[in-house]
Amino acid sequence: MPALGPCAILRTAAELTASLHVLRARLLARGRETPEAIEARLTRSARLDAHIGNTDVEIVNDGTPADAALTLLQHLRAER
Repeated sequence: MPALGPCAILRTAAELTASLHVLRARLLARGRETPEAIEARLTRSARLDAHIGNTDVEIVNDGTPADAALTLLQHLRAER
């Protein structure tokens, strides 16, 4: 791949996910939805995830936002 200049555009399709137990815990901690509503939301999300494809990188955000950002940044740097 040729060297990229400062105005180069990188196009990356990233899928940001988290494991079900982490999503459940985060949603419960927010306290805005009932446990039943959370389970329905997670079920809908799982069905949607089955149809997502054609991404360049999947980032499993089970850690801190900084960890997820670092993973994305590392991927983008590797693409250059």
